[in-house]
Amino acid sequence: YPLPLGRRDSLTFANRSTVLANLPSPTFNVTGLISVLGPKGLNFTDLVALSGGHTIGRSNCSSFDNRLYN
Repeated sequence: YPLPLGRRDSLTFANRSTVLANLPSPTFNVTGLISVLGPKGLNFTDLVALSGGHTIGRSNCSSFDNRLYN
C-alpha cells in the first residue's frame, strides 16, 4: 500500500542557500557555535546535545587535525 514519506512540519522546503546560511561551520569553536545558535533560541545545553549526536562515527583526520592540538 502507498506510504507517504517525508517530514510534515513545514509547508515549504528549504533551499540550499537558506540551509547553508543557517548551519554553523564545521570549523567553529564553542564560542562561534554559541554566537550562531543563541539567536535561534538554543542554549549551551542544546549545543552539547547537538554536538554529542555527531561524535559517534568516523571522520577523516582532515576534518579536525587543524584543531587537534590547538
